[in-house]
Amino acid sequence: MESYKIPKGVSAKVEMIGPKRALELLENSAENRNVSPVRVAGYVQMIERGEWHLINQGIAVGVDGKLYDGQHRLWAIVEAGIEVPVLMMYGVSE
Repeated sequence: MESYKIPKGVSAKVEMIGPKRALELLENSAENRNVSPVRVAGYVQMIERGEWHLINQGIAVGVDGKLYDGQHRLWAIVEAGIEVPVLMMYGVSE
């Protein structure tokens, strides 16, 4: 089996994301689905109770600098006003 070669410019890292950085990312959002207030509220509750855990799903930023995945997590960070660890993927294709 041939191994997959990660495209040049794609990177992943864990970052602490607070409300200010979350808003910066959200300001450059691609055409995403509508925000679900219920989903955001659930994430806010997790953050506020200290139950937020780093998982394999994170935030995806494209080669064009636009946000392609993670808007619900980011809105929850803004609403909770608390910095949390998030897996960030940079340089992804649409």
